[in-house]
Amino acid sequence: MPFKPGREFVQPDFKRLNSTLNTSPIKTKDSPLWQVINTILEFSDQAGKFVDAQITKIFGDIESINNSVATVSNVFKEASFLTVDDETLNLPNSSQLVAGTGITFDTTTPHQLILNSSGAGGGVQWSVLTDGDLIEPELVFAGGDVIMLHIP
Repeated sequence: MPFKPGREFVQPDFKRLNSTLNTSPIKTKDSPLWQVINTILEFSDQAGKFVDAQITKIFGDIESINNSVATVSNVFKEASFLTVDDETLNLPNSSQLVAGTGITFDTTTPHQLILNSSGAGGGVQWSVLTDGDLIEPELVFAGGDVIMLHIP
């Protein structure tokens, strides 16, 4: 009987043929043939049990994969990402990186994002804050970081 979608498949049980085989005259008239048929019935029963076990294992593996995918999906939704485009629909905690005035992104090197500045700041520079001693200046720190000054 061929498989048809929508129809529940029930694995055939060939074990019940053993009683018919054991009461048939073939058992006494042609013992080698009876042994072959009996062995085929035993093997078919073993194969059915093996297939059942494998299918059960496959369904367990599929369920495990589905659970892993759900877990990974949740991890991605809870993590923070910096993205090129607005990805907040799929990654709620993401932020889009946007280049400001005078800033360009260079993505020609694989796995690197290089920020370039056009220098439109008009000669603005940053200097390290020191204690003012001209001979042996000491850096001034706040929270373990050196303090930088923006000098126009």
